[in-house]
Amino acid sequence: MNAFEQVKSLAMITKIEAIVYSFRSKFPECLADLEPWVKNYETKLFSDPNSIDIGFHFPHANFSCRCRSILMQVRIQRNSEQQDYKALGIQLSGYEAYQEQWQFSTIGYW
Repeated sequence: MNAFEQVKSLAMITKIEAIVYSFRSKFPECLADLEPWVKNYETKLFSDPNSIDIGFHFPHANFSCRCRSILMQVRIQRNSEQQDYKALGIQLSGYEAYQEQWQFSTIGYW
């Protein structure tokens, strides 16, 4: 789900800001996109309310990442007792010219 759509509290804004700040501290030239998914019927079918999705776009091909855009999906779980969210893991995908170049995941068995 687009990070922009996940903003429901000040705590969530702070978490999203920390993610963007951490990524941009390593890659200062990239632009953060809090709405990487187009709003249409197909993407709505695959929308995951337990995910914060952020796109990062480089102005030119980034040789250290071997891509021009990165999609970051942070899997979250809501803690109903504390009314807070816990990060379960991160999935990253690198894209160049609309084709996926690589994937990295901290979720599951890797």
